[in-house]
Formats: sequence, structure tokens, C-alpha cells
Amino acid sequence: MDGNTLDLHDPYRRLRPSGATPPDELCRCPDRPAVKLMQALGTNPLHCMRCHGEVPPEALPLPTDLADPVANWSSVYDALDRLWLDSGAYEAWAAGELANLDSPANRAGLALRARIDPVRRCYYWVFDATAGTEVEATRRCPSCAKPMTPYVGGRIPQVVCESCSLVAATI
Repeated sequence: MDGNTLDLHDPYRRLRPSGATPPDELCRCPDRPAVKLMQALGTNPLHCMRCHGEVPPEALPLPTDLADPVANWSSVYDALDRLWLDSGAYEAWAAGELANLDSPANRAGLALRARIDPVRRCYYWVFDATAGTEVEATRRCPSCAKPMTPYVGGRIPQVVCESCSLVAATI
């Protein structure tokens, strides 16, 4: 199916980009590495931990009963992310919602991560408004406060908390 055709019987239709995802932005890893649930200003929030590429939902395979909940979460998180990026009146509020693991958007994302994990190891990307700036190399997990450890083998520098299944950027 091309990116311009809408198949109403496709359970993943809401997670598909409106246009075809460029091939260099798709995960091509042959051995099914872990994924992360993260919003990246697109429709599909499933990304490879190793190459950071988008993972098509059927490649997990994402259970079809999770397609709509994941799409709904992605839409809400995307709205908050765009409010933060707008740098206007909503910036501070949106940053607070994105950073607070107890916010409704993060609670929903963490619950979805837990439902995806039995299918394929899944982490949840934690928001950091300081991303892109120098961040202390040893980060603490925002949930359990234990030190996060470097994720080895990834294309981008990231740290993980294996206990809480969280992932964050290091720079």
C-alpha cells in the first residue's frame, strides 16, 4: 500500500504517514532490536533503539487492538510537543506536561509501553527540555532516581533505565 491510499480495513491506518516515509528514515535492522515509544512529529511513534529509524507497526508486530490507542496517544503527545515547540504562551505549561511522568499523556504512554513490551522490548522516551544542550553524562531516572546507563550500540547517544524501561537523550 502506498502512502497516498487509505485502506479503511487496515487496523494501522492511523499510524501510517500521510505520505510514504523516506526509506532512509525506516528501520532496516535485520535482528529486531528493541523499540522506543516516542513522538517525533510524525504519525508513527515506534522507533528503533539502535538506528532511531521508524518501525512500521506490522514489523513488531503491534497487536491490532493497540493500533488506535497508540495513535490516540501519539496525537495527544504530538499536540503537547507542538505547543512546547511553538515557544509561545503554552510553552511552559506544555513542557511541564511533557516532563511530568504523572501527566495524563505520559501515564497513557507508559501503559502502552507496558503492553507493547511483551511483543518486542519497548522503552518509553522521556522528554527533556534541555535536549541538544550539554547534559550531565550520568543522568538519574525520573521515575526511580537510579543512575541511567548508556545504551550501547545505538546511532544516537541515549541512556536507559532498565528497571523503569525509560530512555533519554544524553545530549
